[in-house]
This record gives sequence, C-alpha cells and structure tokens, in this order.
Amino acid sequence: MTMNDPQQALFFFRKVVFCLYREAGAMNESTHEELAKKAHLKTSFFHGARKRMAAQLYHDIKKETQTRRILTPFMLRTGLNLEDLQQLFAEGNWQGKFKKIFQGGPRWARIAEEAIRLRDAIDKEDWPAALLVTHTMKGMKTNNGFLIDEFELTDRNE
Repeated sequence: MTMNDPQQALFFFRKVVFCLYREAGAMNESTHEELAKKAHLKTSFFHGARKRMAAQLYHDIKKETQTRRILTPFMLRTGLNLEDLQQLFAEGNWQGKFKKIFQGGPRWARIAEEAIRLRDAIDKEDWPAALLVTHTMKGMKTNNGFLIDEFELTDRNE
C-alpha cells in the first residue's frame, strides 16, 4: 500500500514516539535527577514493563492522526513529553559498565530532536519538511542498529 505524504509522516511519527518512550522506560532515579522527579518512576512502565506497555500504547494510537493524541497516552503513562525525552537522553547518565552506553544517550537525543521537528512539521501541515525529517530518520542509528529496524517492535509484547 502506497502512503501519501501525511500518512507517511504520521506513520513515522507514531513509530518513533513508540521507540522513544520504550527507550526512556529504562531510566531510573540516577539517570537524570531533575526528570526523575517529574517521571512516574514508581509505575511498572519504569520497572520492567516498558516494552509491553509501549507496544500496548502504540496499538492504542496507531490510527491517530493528531500529534497531540498520539503523544498524550505516552505522556500520561510516563509524565514526560518529547522535550523531556530529548533532555533525558542528552543530559542523562546512560553509561553502563566500562563507560559503554547500551540504552539512551546521544543517539536517542538526536532521534528525539528529529521527532520534535517531525511533530512540528505535521502540526503545521508542512509535508515537504515532514518528509525531509522522515528521510533523515531512515538513516538514524540507535545504540543497537538502525532506528527503522526497531519499528517492528510495535508488534511484540515482550
């Protein structure tokens, strides 16, 4: 099925929102002290259920066409908005053993920046700008490979 420009932009936005919040669910109190106070860290989302819950939230919003309605369930579950995620990934302590970053970190901060740009382009109905962002996202890498390879995780209930 061929998607028109708005459909493609929204498809990417929904998938990237899922990926960002799924990744953010790995945070804890020591990742980012300021945002830990804002996040709903006591919920199961931040205690082992992030993958399953992010997939469930994705399925709840997979037909939404407004960015606000796409983001709201994730924000309600976590207490964090896209700008918070960008800050969390950019400033947070994501280093694991041997100073290696396995989750979060600068790559995810860049993905969050692009998600913000995509949200803004969709909200303005600036489809050329939105498609430029989706093109950029197609080449973006996470800590484990290409971002678009994580899109299929929406179909898993880990």
